[in-house]
Amino acid sequence: MRGPDRAADAALRVVGLVVWLVVGSPVWLPVLRGEARASAPWVIAYLAFAAALVGATRAEGERRVRVGLLAFQSIAAVALAILGMPHFEGALLALVAAQVAAVVPLSIALAWSAAQAVPLFFIVLPTHALTGAAKATGEYLAFAVFASLVGHLRERESSARRELAREHAALLATQALLAEGARAHERMHLAREVHDAIGHGLAAASVNLELAARTQDAAALESAREAVRATLGELRSLVGATRAPRAIDLSTALRVLCSGIREPRVELEVASDLDVRDEARAHALFRATQEALTNAVKHARARTVRVSLAREGDAAVAVVRDDGVGSANVAHGNGLEGLRERLAELGGELAIETRPSEGFAVRARIPLEDP
Repeated sequence: MRGPDRAADAALRVVGLVVWLVVGSPVWLPVLRGEARASAPWVIAYLAFAAALVGATRAEGERRVRVGLLAFQSIAAVALAILGMPHFEGALLALVAAQVAAVVPLSIALAWSAAQAVPLFFIVLPTHALTGAAKATGEYLAFAVFASLVGHLRERESSARRELAREHAALLATQALLAEGARAHERMHLAREVHDAIGHGLAAASVNLELAARTQDAAALESAREAVRATLGELRSLVGATRAPRAIDLSTALRVLCSGIREPRVELEVASDLDVRDEARAHALFRATQEALTNAVKHARARTVRVSLAREGDAAVAVVRDDGVGSANVAHGNGLEGLRERLAELGGELAIETRPSEGFAVRARIPLEDP
């Protein structure tokens, strides 16, 4: 899927409007000086081209809209060449070629440019003769091919940057989960060490003090024994608190993941009562969200993706919903099938909702504890 690069589109829009002004200047400058009048069809086609240019470089998400606006630009440019664009007959067509390569595959973009050359040749033929028409058309084609290649390279670079940002965010988020798991493991290790090293020693001291109490000052030794008992009680409380499972910070990992996605916009909501204490379940929820987000970014052509995690009874539920093109049929590739198997191993389930033009939703549900 080819996604819009807003910065590049904005630059192309500015350059395109400058070109549009320049190529129309032989007509509109005399009009401004009061030396001539422009025909209504020319004015309509001229303004319509500019409107379609702005619309195509602002359109987001829906590829068909951009292709339609580009086709309209081609028609308007041909109409202007017929109605009168002295010395600039192919300039607007070349501008269209620069835009097309960022929306469709390069082969189609080149074919589009070649198709535009056919009417251009016959438009300039009466005034340039055969040799001049071939030369003018060849010059247009050379510039159009160059513009298409630049647009194609721009799109490849943009896609690579988006993919790199997604992968970097996924790596950081995975590191956050691994760090949380490592801390949980370290807490358990520390609890065992405290219990084995200190607990057993104090227990032995208590036994020895009880023995001494039977042979020496009973009152003082009784106080010492009580102090040891109290220390043992505090030690057990400390071990218990350290051993107690703590919620894994799934929210932070997901925020890191979502922050690396520039387009579409990702909205994240994690319920405050969601308490995932099992590392395997937290990892499964994270992977479910990551897979659904990746699919939305690559295939949905959406403007917004909403990610929500909440608790439903004794289960955690992650929902990833986009406002993209949707689909009539769901193809379960390796990613979704692997995700379904991962959830099933933990007693969870995966559900998918989609319809054409109504977006795509992935719902992952997993119990928080073993049954």
